[in-house]
Amino acid sequence: MAGVPGALLYPRAAPQPEEVIDAPVRTAGAHARPRGGARLTSREPLAPGARLAALDEIPDGSARGFAIRTPRGVVEIFVVRQGTWLGAYENVCPHVGTPLDWTPDDFLDRERRHIVCATHGAIFRIEDGVCLAGPCQGDQLEPWPVALRDGAVWDASATMPDPG
Repeated sequence: MAGVPGALLYPRAAPQPEEVIDAPVRTAGAHARPRGGARLTSREPLAPGARLAALDEIPDGSARGFAIRTPRGVVEIFVVRQGTWLGAYENVCPHVGTPLDWTPDDFLDRERRHIVCATHGAIFRIEDGVCLAGPCQGDQLEPWPVALRDGAVWDASATMPDPG
């Protein structure tokens, strides 16, 4: 994995030491579910800062969903791994606010090269969550902070300020 063990991992370039580490503002369409809004989930919600999974439980070319308890409610996220790259996003389509997966952990296309929204087929680049095709073209998925420590993926949202 790229980076220093215990360092925050993001689906974007590593922050510079003087840079404030936070998620960029999403420019979602007017019908999108507000960022961080709660929805019913079948995933057991985990506490902020929890261990999500061993790295080998998220094989290369796959993604896995999780639910995190936050002050704004339960937020569904997914962690995606491609080669030596690892990142996470909120499980929310920026177009209409629906979850990206219809079936658990089914986030990627058949070739495992892109994230796909199950609702309307929008295609997102894995590395930065930018929508390449579909009704939200040019928009992007909301990054979620994770950390890689001791061979495991951890939620790092507890280190982030609440956007309020």
